[in-house]
Amino acid sequence: MNRRRWMALCFALGSLCFFIGPFPGYANLVGDSADAVTFFVGSICFLVSGAIAYRASQRHGWLPAREGVGWWQPAANLLGCIFFGISAIAGYVVPSTGSMLSQAACDWNTSLGAACFLACALDTLHTGEASKMPRLRRLHELEHALERDVGQVL
Repeated sequence: MNRRRWMALCFALGSLCFFIGPFPGYANLVGDSADAVTFFVGSICFLVSGAIAYRASQRHGWLPAREGVGWWQPAANLLGCIFFGISAIAGYVVPSTGSMLSQAACDWNTSLGAACFLACALDTLHTGEASKMPRLRRLHELEHALERDVGQVL
């Protein structure tokens, strides 16, 4: 499986966890701790997806290369994944301690992570291009052309 598919798979699994986690029936079925683990696993999946996208993006060392449209998207996406990870850890602490501080950390980090994802989505809607993996776009075009050619020979 190529890098783009791994990124998509991790993001899909993270989305699935965040889709089923909030349902009260799910929490009642599995318990508060398992529900918190669901969010934690979803955030680790988002983090892996964000790391793959950031690693594939154009960079100067750790800093994004400030070239072209959406150059900041991979960094904002990874930052959103980190916020979701912090939220998941805080969410795991909330059921065990009931601390309002943990609940606030969970809520704020979830909101900040969602804001990062929203900014990337809005920029993609504005420009019509997702900029998560621009460096590999040409490589993927060549890969697909090669697969087509091999398929025709066989």
